[in-house]
Amino acid sequence: MPTAAAHIGRLLGCFKNLKKLSLSSCTLRDCLETLLLHLKGPLLYLNLRDCRLSSSDLRAILTWQGLTTLRELNLSRNSLGALSGLITCLLERMQHISCFSVSYCSLPLESVRDIVRHCMDCSSLKVLCVQSFIPPPLHELRGILEDCANIPTLQKCLLLPEAYAFPGTHISQRADNHGRTVLQCADYLYQLGRSDIDIE
Repeated sequence: MPTAAAHIGRLLGCFKNLKKLSLSSCTLRDCLETLLLHLKGPLLYLNLRDCRLSSSDLRAILTWQGLTTLRELNLSRNSLGALSGLITCLLERMQHISCFSVSYCSLPLESVRDIVRHCMDCSSLKVLCVQSFIPPPLHELRGILEDCANIPTLQKCLLLPEAYAFPGTHISQRADNHGRTVLQCADYLYQLGRSDIDIE
């Protein structure tokens, strides 16, 4: 796999005006440094969804010179539960990030809150995705929403999982519970003076 990553990296390096790169669902575990090494121009969009990323891969992103120019970074569906410290370090270097996703990454709720708090310093952030596999308890949701309300530029937050993850004996009941939770979240954002944030 490292040899394949190097070959792909050299190929991508030929595209000097490359701005967007999606490697979604590619198995890149422990190979990302080799691939990123060959990228030439400033990248604006990088999709690493479901790439089985490891701690060494996150460190490769952290030391990659193109990190500071990214506008969108998707790390969703990677098992990053023990790597929240590296995620917050990434946020500290992404000065221009406008869309950031760590949905379905098996992050503990306290790590989700820490990540959201670090987003307060991202002056261009508009979309934040921090969904978990199961719906968080209401008091935890409120804490996360309070932190989201302190991100001045935030326009949309994907916080809740899909309807099928909610309790219920059949899909319509689960959908009702999902919809009810969305309304509760929207109402709480209204109370916080941030009805401008679209919650999902």
